[in-house]
Amino acid sequence: MIFFCVLIFLVFAAQIAEFFIPPLDWMSNAHVYITPVLVFYGAMALPLPLLLVLVFWAGFLLDALTAQVIGGRVEISFGSSILLFWRESCMGCGRFLRVGAGKFIVL
Repeated sequence: MIFFCVLIFLVFAAQIAEFFIPPLDWMSNAHVYITPVLVFYGAMALPLPLLLVLVFWAGFLLDALTAQVIGGRVEISFGSSILLFWRESCMGCGRFLRVGAGKFIVL
């Protein structure tokens, strides 16, 4: 449980830190995203109920911090990042490494 709480805090800190990391010029001004790495690490190390809480937390923070409201209308619906994190964590990375059968699930 302590590991889960530390991972929740690290996801929060990574979401905030991503705003202060400048784009990398030598990679055609690409941004560094740390949060997906932490979520995928949680997908391999956490049981499913805690993984779902971590995925919801990371997606909620990403949507809350990057919501684009243009003319009173939100461009990307709130919750889309939660679905993306869930799909990649539960269906891709976590199952692939847990089962060990060498099958990778592709949507």
